[in-house]
Amino acid sequence: MKTLLKILGCCVRYTGLLCGALVFISFCVVYMSLKSEIGSWDTGTTLMDEAKAMIRVPNLEEAVAQIRLPDVAMEDLRMFAEIGEADQQFLLGALLCYGEGGPQDYVEGIEWYRKAAEQGHESAQHLLASIYFVGDNVPKDDAEAAKWYRMAAEQGNGAAQAVLSMMYHYGWGVPVDMDEARKWYREADL
Repeated sequence: MKTLLKILGCCVRYTGLLCGALVFISFCVVYMSLKSEIGSWDTGTTLMDEAKAMIRVPNLEEAVAQIRLPDVAMEDLRMFAEIGEADQQFLLGALLCYGEGGPQDYVEGIEWYRKAAEQGHESAQHLLASIYFVGDNVPKDDAEAAKWYRMAAEQGNGAAQAVLSMMYHYGWGVPVDMDEARKWYREADL
């Protein structure tokens, strides 16, 4: 259950409330399907209980507040990002996409996410995958999303593993492969 709440939080935090909710609902359909197929339902938990619990998540304002850095000047952050610090690249991307510390700039923000992701930054890989998966200020590209989800999943990102499982289940950006879907579902430990 905690993993599902984390996934919902990530979906909402990184792709916006509406897109995040749509991604999460799609994920839940696959989650229920795979969990039923594998036969590992938690005892005593009903679908309604899980659905009610999923509703109790921080709102978007609280999610955005988690990435605010009031003590760090944007110029300093940009300087470290430009010399190749992946954590600062990721944070700069988030601040630009949310319009914190300056004007909102999705194009530049997404480019900073990409730079961090290319250096192996797990959260940047997951976020970039989510952006391509829902087409948030970029053309929707399931194959590109699957590429980045796989990179994050291989580093142990449970949310990326869960979404990658769903992608293999439905053939979104990858061929339908139930063995891969089960593998990533089990890795996500849902």
